[in-house]
Amino acid sequence: MANDEQNDSVFNRFCENVSIPTAKYLTSKHNSKVRILTWILIIIMAGLTVYQVYERSAYYCTDPITVVVTESNQDSGVMPAMVICPPGQFRASSASRSAYGLSKKDAFGAVKSDLFNFEQHRDTFISYFRRTNISFTSADIDTLLQELKSIYEDLKSVPDEELPKVLDRLDNMSTSLQDRFPMLASRLSTKEPISKGMIPLKADNSIDITGSNGYAKYRVLNGLYDTCTKQWLSTYTDESSFPDWNRAIRDIMKCRINGVSGKPSEIIGDLSRFKTYSRLSNLARPTLTDVVFDCKWFNGEFSASDQECNVTSVWTPFGQCFRIAPLEGTNLSLSSPESNTNVNVLIDTLKAEFPNALTKVYFYSQDETEYAKTNGGIKIHSGLISHLMIEQMRQNTRAARNCGSTSLRHFKSYSKDKCIWEKSTEPVEKECNCLYDRAPNYLQDAGEEIAKMQADASYNSSLNFCSMPDTFFCAQNAIGKYFCE
Repeated sequence: MANDEQNDSVFNRFCENVSIPTAKYLTSKHNSKVRILTWILIIIMAGLTVYQVYERSAYYCTDPITVVVTESNQDSGVMPAMVICPPGQFRASSASRSAYGLSKKDAFGAVKSDLFNFEQHRDTFISYFRRTNISFTSADIDTLLQELKSIYEDLKSVPDEELPKVLDRLDNMSTSLQDRFPMLASRLSTKEPISKGMIPLKADNSIDITGSNGYAKYRVLNGLYDTCTKQWLSTYTDESSFPDWNRAIRDIMKCRINGVSGKPSEIIGDLSRFKTYSRLSNLARPTLTDVVFDCKWFNGEFSASDQECNVTSVWTPFGQCFRIAPLEGTNLSLSSPESNTNVNVLIDTLKAEFPNALTKVYFYSQDETEYAKTNGGIKIHSGLISHLMIEQMRQNTRAARNCGSTSLRHFKSYSKDKCIWEKSTEPVEKECNCLYDRAPNYLQDAGEEIAKMQADASYNSSLNFCSMPDTFFCAQNAIGKYFCE
């Protein structure tokens, strides 16, 4: 009995002083029910702890985050292939000719369209729309299109005394669309522009250029002095032979909405092009001949004239890029650091088309056929000769023992970059039900259709490409961060 009392005393002191929060309820001063419940709780917590240790250990053994790094000096190697990625995927001059059917002389008008502007600055507008919580659908565009057609018919038929009501509808529409379609909204405004788009030497009552916001007002009013204004304002003059805006406004707005000669152009024409967004996005990409002008592969065995390069288009997370490799059968061996093996590539950095971005070069092994790198890359500045020297090549590989068997739908081999690219864009196909032009399978699935678009301006693809609202809103909501190892 004395030993039992001594053991209980030791156990009670232990429970009172141990850091386990519930241990104090195991002492003899608490009734048996409290002690039994406390024991059950401790056993459950201990069991969960053991399970967590087991589960994490089993996971590590199944998919270890382990690399084996070995360094060895070799007397020879293989020249890697280069992938050149242009600074952007929308070339404005190509869009004007291919998608809008305009010559260089007429291209200025197309640049004023919202659709053109959205795609030219896609990432900027996607960020802006998300930040301001703005979105619209294809149905919204169709509704807007029908309303403008109705207003156009009213402009053609209403008597002069009812014209102010129609003009008020245009001004109200202009105000409501300012945040979504800024260019369209500006052209729907019925405000009178500055005469001939020039600042008068003597300020009049309509604008004071010496004020704090005088120049901002001038830019807005100057933008309204468009082709339609120039065409119709000169045909309506008052008694003093000055242009009469109030008399010309009906024809000016008809011209802005639907163009001239009844042909759907101007605002209605641009809204109609939203339905053929895939043509704009696909035909405006820089092509191989736009970017790579010349390429020579030197390996010290043949003359330069015998060593042309094999240049092909490849698909990457950035869009269409271009792979530089030697022709089949070329000796790729680098016998020593002093080897004469080198590649000379003349590229157009497209600085005029993408003024705030730079072309990048990525290196891949010659046997790589899938291109998913997003980090790194060597920036190429325009107007310069860039020397890229390969002094060392490293390769990190996952540990061969106990590696997982993760497989990807669109790639033959596994890498972290490939996994992130596929898994992050995979929900777009399910949630938006369309082919997204940043998905890894895009060129594989759409390559033939794009070629047909390029060959025939009137070709209508049967593929369900993502529309502009799908690309800017649905896809961005569907894309998620995916953890890959």
